[in-house]
Amino acid sequence: MYSSVEPDLPYDNGYLIPPPNQSENGQVFDGREDAEASRVVDAASDSLFNKEKQAKAALKEQRNQTSAAKQMGKSVTISQTDTGLHIGGVYWTAPADDNTIPSSPAEINTCIDTLTKAIQNRENCREKTTTGQHRNRWLAGSTYYTEDQFKAAARDLVLAMVEIHTNGWTKTIYDKGERENCQVTMFYTFEDRFEALRELLHCSKTTCQDILKGTRFYTIIGNPRTLTSRTATNKTANAHKAGLIAKGKVTTDSEEHQAKSSYSSLEERSDKEHLPEPTKSLQPRKPSNGKKQTHEDILQPEGEASVDVSRPKVAAKKRRKA
Repeated sequence: MYSSVEPDLPYDNGYLIPPPNQSENGQVFDGREDAEASRVVDAASDSLFNKEKQAKAALKEQRNQTSAAKQMGKSVTISQTDTGLHIGGVYWTAPADDNTIPSSPAEINTCIDTLTKAIQNRENCREKTTTGQHRNRWLAGSTYYTEDQFKAAARDLVLAMVEIHTNGWTKTIYDKGERENCQVTMFYTFEDRFEALRELLHCSKTTCQDILKGTRFYTIIGNPRTLTSRTATNKTANAHKAGLIAKGKVTTDSEEHQAKSSYSSLEERSDKEHLPEPTKSLQPRKPSNGKKQTHEDILQPEGEASVDVSRPKVAAKKRRKA
C-alpha cells in the first residue's frame, strides 16, 4: 500500500502524476494509457473534493446547534473543574472500517520511511533557496538536523495520524476558523491524509521546520492539502512580486536619471535668466563748498538719495583764559 521509495515525479493533491508517455516503471505507453492515468488522478481529486464538500455540509449543521459544546464538535464537553474550565472530547471521527490504516509495525515503518524521505528532499522546494536560514538547514551536506531527528519526527506524524483515524480527533483548537479547517478533512481516509502530508513535506521545507521546531504540529496534519495549496499560491505570488519589484527598480532608476537631467537643465537655464544685475559701486559723497570730508560724510551708492546719519553735535569746550 505504501512505498518507502520516494519517486522523483510530480504530484497533484498527493497523487502521483507519471511523466508524459511513461509509466511509473519507466515503460513507454501510448496516449490511451496517458489518458487513463490522467483520469485516475482527476478521479482522486474529485473524491477529495466531494469528501470536503460533505464535511462542509456537516459543519453547517454543527454551527446551527444551540449548545456551545455541540457547535465545537461531535462529542465535546465544557465542564467546570477545581482548577478551572475544561473543554475537550472527540471533535470528529474518521470513516469507520478504513482498511488503509497501517496496523502492523512493518506497515508503520514503511510510512515512517516515506515521510522521512519527504522531509529530507531538497529538490524543487517552494521556498527561496538563497536565504541564510535555508542554506544553513537544507543545503546538501548541512548538519543542522540529523537523520535520526527526521526519522523521529516522521514517526510522531504517522502515529498521530493513526490515532486520529482510529479514535477520532481529540486535540482542542480554540480558534474556530482553524478548528473547522481541520474538521473539513473528517471524511478523509488515512491514505488520503498521509499522501497529502507526504506531498506537503516534500515541497515545503518551512513546514518541515515547523514540525522539527515543535510548532503547528496538529494544524499541519489536520489539513495538509490546504497548506500545500497555500505554498503553491505563495510561491506564485512571491515570484510575481519579485518581478514587479525588479521592473519597478529599473523604471525608477530610469525615471530618476531623466528627472536629474531635466532638473539640471532647468536649473542651468534658471541661473542664466536670473543672474543679478551688476552691483552699483559705493563711493563717498563729495564734500560740499570745498570742505574736507568729515566723519559725517558716509559712503553712499551713486544715484540714491543720501540719508542723514550725522553724529549729534557736542557742545564745544570753553578755553581757559591765561
